[in-house]
Amino acid sequence: MDDLQSYSPEEVIVSNLRETDRWEVEAGEQAYAHLCELAAEIAAGFSDAPAFLSSLPEHRPPTPPLTGGLRTVTAALRPMLRELTARNSILLCIELGRRIPTPRSLWLDFFFPGGDEEPNRSSFNRISCQKNRYTDAAYEHFATLLPEPRAAFAHSYRSVCEDVYNGLCEYCILPLENSTEGRLTSFSRLIAMYDMKIAAVCDVPVGDDRVTRFALLRRTPVMLRAPDAMPWYFEFSCTLPAPARPAPGGQDDPPAHEPPGAPDVLSAARFCGLTLGGADVSRGPEGSTRLHALLRVDQGNLPAFLLYLAMELPGAVPIGLYPNLSER
Repeated sequence: MDDLQSYSPEEVIVSNLRETDRWEVEAGEQAYAHLCELAAEIAAGFSDAPAFLSSLPEHRPPTPPLTGGLRTVTAALRPMLRELTARNSILLCIELGRRIPTPRSLWLDFFFPGGDEEPNRSSFNRISCQKNRYTDAAYEHFATLLPEPRAAFAHSYRSVCEDVYNGLCEYCILPLENSTEGRLTSFSRLIAMYDMKIAAVCDVPVGDDRVTRFALLRRTPVMLRAPDAMPWYFEFSCTLPAPARPAPGGQDDPPAHEPPGAPDVLSAARFCGLTLGGADVSRGPEGSTRLHALLRVDQGNLPAFLLYLAMELPGAVPIGLYPNLSER
């Protein structure tokens, strides 16, 4: 009777939770050890780094199989499994990055195809823009990043883009967003139409405490030389496939590798030490999701995150890797 009186359900529950925490820590340590072994095995088979990068999607960690009573997959369990897989994927990429040195020139060429494209002599460091005081101010900012820049003036914003597209100028300047309207969709369409990449951005005051953000654009991505303390940003977009639907009764097993969702991708970025600067999630065709994200990358492990994108989302589209000159 005394034992029953001293029995505390709360103490038993807390004790069970502590035991569960211990199991999770041990399981996490075991999983990390296996991921390190997997990274070592993958790295040992690839002396050629470009071949390794191209093969990344083949080495995705599988979703842990469900056994016993866990075979009944609930709606709450599936996101947990996706999060676990996202964590394992990014841990694997971090370990692979340590074992397979990928110099900046290599991973830039792989993740940003055409980034080493050399402009012709007449267009080198030539910047096409419209002539007005705001664009002039943006030009003065961007000119600090280029040796011997030259300005070329066009009669319309479309002509500005065509000067770059046709190889007459290496760069052009377009408004990107402002403090009253946000993203300027008409200019975003132009950038997408001519498939240009952002090389730098800066904010220009336009009166009454309003600012307009201008972008320096190029046909292919490039990392311009900027002061060491300058913050850098990586902007990209991707289409995330619709998650698999459970069969009636919830008795189906998850696929061998569940596709990541937007939370998985952003969690992977945070795990790499990257800071979210903004994200836009919209509905795509056939239940897919479109993700447009901006990440601050100068204080994190960008190569590991790029490896993750190559592994999980090889169709991700880089929009720019650039400094913000307004945050000196």
